[in-house]
Amino acid sequence: MTLRLFPSTRLSTNLLALLLCSSTLLVGCATESAAIGQSLRLLLGKQDYTGQTALLSDHRYLRVHVSGRTLLLVLGYKEAAPDGAIEIWYSAQGEVVKLQRGRIVATDGLSTDWRAVRFSQPPPDWQTLAKHGPLRYTRSRDEMPGYRFGLRDTLIATAIAAPTHSLIRNIAPASLHWIEETCLPSDSRELLPPSRFAFQNMDGRETVVYSEQCLSPTLCLALQRWPVAGGKRR
Repeated sequence: MTLRLFPSTRLSTNLLALLLCSSTLLVGCATESAAIGQSLRLLLGKQDYTGQTALLSDHRYLRVHVSGRTLLLVLGYKEAAPDGAIEIWYSAQGEVVKLQRGRIVATDGLSTDWRAVRFSQPPPDWQTLAKHGPLRYTRSRDEMPGYRFGLRDTLIATAIAAPTHSLIRNIAPASLHWIEETCLPSDSRELLPPSRFAFQNMDGRETVVYSEQCLSPTLCLALQRWPVAGGKRR
């Protein structure tokens, strides 16, 4: 198996061995090919086995639902950054997702990849967005394939009630604070579906527990920190 990783990857030997040796354990039930796009709610009935996977106590995991399959990513390491540490998560199949304060800032190995994300100014912290929204800011991103660089999105973030439909598991949505981030229409390209972020205070820090983020109109990811810690179970 060939892992497609970022050039700056500093994945430890032990973690690499874990990913390679546990691909059959980390991958959920593969379903028929389907773009989840704006239809996340249609996948609520799909079976997955992430809840039955044996987890190592010294590793952190991210449960991801994308393109009709559910899998677990392992946290490789963190990169220091002025606007908050960047978490680098890996799957056994070679997909890579970088998160900063819960937002996707880079990916590798997906059908659409965001190679880099930049904001005109750092978005406010989640609690500020929840209390003082709606707030507006801009995002610039580099996208592959197609060598599309500097794509610019104007975003509006506002607090919302806990949604009725989501892919969140083992925690009551109403126990979390929810933010919806909407991309304003543009004449230059297809509109991305709204993103949703659910956060809570964990160990004195705001932590995004669950999110739904789209890299294209037909490629969306539902991400949840796994296993669930804190909050009210459902």
